[in-house]
Amino acid sequence: MDFNTLKNLLEDLNKIVKENQDFKKREKQNEKDILKLFNENRTLKKQIKENEKIVNIQLANKLIDMWFKENLTYSPDETTSFRDLCSSYTNFIDLTFGKNVRVNIQELKNVLIKYQNLTELGFKEGINGTITNPKVNFIINKDD
Repeated sequence: MDFNTLKNLLEDLNKIVKENQDFKKREKQNEKDILKLFNENRTLKKQIKENEKIVNIQLANKLIDMWFKENLTYSPDETTSFRDLCSSYTNFIDLTFGKNVRVNIQELKNVLIKYQNLTELGFKEGINGTITNPKVNFIINKDD
């Protein structure tokens, strides 16, 4: 082999080594990009789940508000148990939307306590039961 052939082979070998190094750099960068996209995707999925929860709570609150306005009347002298209110709300949901709509019990409690706090009587544990088992000064309309 003459010197020029060896020189050309060495240059070709250097090119291959350089291309291999460039390839490894691109591969490493691609791995970083993939990991970044994976983490962004995970973050987006969490945000979507949170947004779904918020939308479900907002929908539950609107349904509860609709039921409340149509089926309850304020009564400063009487309280209604959460069990009776929950039964009335569940019946309302079943009649309005069918039995395939899930009733969010916690949101119902939260809204009932919120409405009780808006009255001049407010919500007082003991008088109005407890936060886990509230009684409120609203009575169920007779036609419910």
